[in-house]
Formats: sequence, structure tokens, C-alpha cells
Amino acid sequence: MKKHLLRIALVGLAAAATLLVLFYAWTDWAGARRWKAVEAGLRAKGEPLTIAEIEPQPIPDAMNFAAAPIFAEIGRIHDRKQWRLSAIHGFTGASRNGSSPLANAARKVDPAFAGSDADAARVILDQTAKWKPLLDEVREAARRPGTVWPSDYREGFRMRVDHIQPLLALGQALSVEARAHLELGDSSAAVADFQLILNLASRCAEPRVVISHLLQQALVRLDVEVVRFGLERHAWTAAALETIQRELAGIPLASGLAMALRGERVIFTEWLPRLSAQGIPDVLNLGEPRTKADGSRQWVGMAWALYPAGWINKDRSAYAESLQPVIEWLAGENSNRPESIVHPDETFRKRMAAPFAPLPELFTSMALPALLISVPRAIHAQAMIDEARIACGIERYRLARGSLPATLEALHPEFLSGMPHDPINGGPFHYRVTGADSYILYSVGWNGVDDGGSDKRPSPKAADKAEDWVWKMGDAAT
Repeated sequence: MKKHLLRIALVGLAAAATLLVLFYAWTDWAGARRWKAVEAGLRAKGEPLTIAEIEPQPIPDAMNFAAAPIFAEIGRIHDRKQWRLSAIHGFTGASRNGSSPLANAARKVDPAFAGSDADAARVILDQTAKWKPLLDEVREAARRPGTVWPSDYREGFRMRVDHIQPLLALGQALSVEARAHLELGDSSAAVADFQLILNLASRCAEPRVVISHLLQQALVRLDVEVVRFGLERHAWTAAALETIQRELAGIPLASGLAMALRGERVIFTEWLPRLSAQGIPDVLNLGEPRTKADGSRQWVGMAWALYPAGWINKDRSAYAESLQPVIEWLAGENSNRPESIVHPDETFRKRMAAPFAPLPELFTSMALPALLISVPRAIHAQAMIDEARIACGIERYRLARGSLPATLEALHPEFLSGMPHDPINGGPFHYRVTGADSYILYSVGWNGVDDGGSDKRPSPKAADKAEDWVWKMGDAAT
């Protein structure tokens, strides 16, 4: 009897082992087959799939913005406090209800400040004058035509992007300085600051990752708010407005995000197969030791050792395929977008609802939803750029004719060449005059529905989730 039971147990174990071997063999074959098919499809479309294809070519230091002494120390010195640029802050501090942006910025310098906007502007300019040697170095570096930051794509999630914070602080400081110049009637100095912020934004194309693009978006938004500030006060000259329109026309945020997503995809698909050699616990913790969780690390490592290689290829395939329609739309005309892009989180959630679906697509399920949040934000920023260009045309028309144009068609071509189109549906922007010196200009927003110029949103900071993407001027802005 015992021999019989032992024989059954051995047969059962042999059957289980056979099934396990077959499972791994079939999973590995199916995963490799799927990845080869996805890889071939992307290659046929000319998509980059290796780090060598996205790495920038080295350029001489004399031509490299990132190699200028004031920026080179970022990659050379690990202690941020020792960077000379760390002396420049962005005037971000506690605001008070009812206070103007200039007064809030002045309180960053003097917490007891309680003067007028003109007084605040003087306080701000006194502060930025102390930074003049550093800002002059930045302006000199901005003459260099190229930018290659010392970032290594092969480091994956560990890639260093230390330049993000100092560039953002620079943009914040320059935007406040530009507003101070406008308050005191110096539009030419404000234009110089505006142009330097855009120059900084142009330095964010590399490395090709989404955080670089988010920095570019942030810098561009700062500049758009500078433009709005000057328009609200009728502080821009006609020549300054023409310069602003020309500069803003050269910012392709949508196609820039497409490049960043391509870079993210290459890093993900090249980095994922190396996980088993590198050790999943270290990757999840970015290589830092976890002294309080050694037991957990061991269990995670053992579980990862059993993870089928075929699932890694399935994960790579899911990530690459999911990003492709988004990339194609961003690189195209940005209209008539697929429904899967309108609601990327919902679409991906449905895919993940299948039984055991997250296991073969574990890392895609973690990384992709957060990545796709950048898409509506980029298109919203593009809409704000285009609306700023139109608003400058409206102000130029007002300066020349003494009144607001009845329609946007009246701006072309004298006051606005190349009329922008709504990035959501490719149609015209909506515009209506609401008073002698006020109007509403808007895009239909991410929902694709004309809500009559309503900027209702779930929270004050969720601008890209507003019903319409609205630019209000004059009484309409109150």
C-alpha cells in the first residue's frame, strides 16, 4: 500500500514537473514570438528601439550649453548646496489671499513687505540685481547652439537628471523678474527675460524622458503667464508682441512629448530583460540597501527568480504597443485622436481586468498609467501657447485700431500669421467679445466638447481637466 502511494506521489510530482517545464517553455516561446512581432512592426514604422538610436551625438564643449562652467558643475559636484546656481531661488513662498503675485514674490525677499505692486517690483529687481553675475553667465551659455546633458540612458530609472531643479528655479526667477520689469514699464527687459526662459525650455529635449518634457512644459507655462501678465496691464509694445508671437510659434510641445515617450520606451524595453541579472529588489529600491527589510528582499528575489522570461517579453510588448498610438497621434496633427488616448487610464484598466493580466504585464501596469498623464498636460500647454499667440494678435489689433477685433479672422495676416488651430479637434479656437476691453478665447478642452467657455475643473490646479481650456481677458477674467 505504501509503495502504491509512493508510486502515485512520484507520478504526480513527475506530472507537475512536466507541466511546469511545459509552462515555462510555452510561455518563453510565446513571449519571444510576440516581442519579435512587435519589434518588427515598430521597425517597419521607423521607430527607434535601441539606446544607440536615441543617444545624442557628443558635441564640443564650446558649443554645449550643458558644458558651460555654471552648468558643468551640476554634473561634477554632487552637493547641490555647492552649486553656484543654488543661490537663485524661484520666489516661491507663502501667498496671502487677495495679494498680487508681485507682492507674494516680494515677501519671499522681505517677509514683512506690505507695499504696492510697484514697490514689490523694486524689491524683486533689487534681489535679481544681486544675481546678475550668475544670470549673465546663463545668458552667455544660452548662446551655445547645442545641449547634451551628462545623462546615461543605460542607467534606466537611475539616470541622473540633476539639471531639472536648477533650470526650473532659473525659469521661476526670470518670470518674476519679467513681471517686475513690466510693472515698471520696461517691456524690452521683460522680453529679454521671456526669451531666456524659452531658451532654457529648448534645452530640455535631452535626455529623452518624460521628466525632461515636464520641465519644458513648466518653463513654457511660466512664459505664458508672463505674457498674460503684460496683456492684462497693456504693458507690451507692438514690437514686443510681434517678437513674442514669433518665439512662441516655434515650440512644438506635442512632437517633443512624442520624442520623450520614444525614449521612455527604448529604456523600458532594453532595461527590462536585464532585471533578472541585476536583481529585482535592487531595482525596486533603486539600488539602495534596505537594512530593515533583508528578509523581504530575499523573498522578493526568490519570487523573481521564478518569473518566466516570456512574461518579460510580453511586458515589453504591451508597453511598446500601448505607447505607439499615443506617439503617432502626438507626432501627427493632434486632432481626431483615438478614443484610447482620450481615456488612457480607463482603456488600460480594462486590459488589466482580465484574470492574472497584471502578472505578465506587471511593469507596464505600474509604469504606463503615470506616463500617460503627461499627454493631456502637454496638449493643454500647447493650447495655452496658441492662445497666447492669438491674444498677442488681439492686443496688436487693439493698439492699431483702438478696439477689439470682432472675429479672429480680422487678425490674419497683419496681426497674426499662421492662425493656430484647436489642438484637440483641428478646428478654430472659439472667441467672443464680452465688453469694450474684454473677451473670452478657448479650446474645447480634453473632453472634445464645446462647453461654452466654461473653465470648471475638479480642482484649481487641474487646468488640463477643465471643461474648456480658457483664456479670459479684461472683465471676463474676473
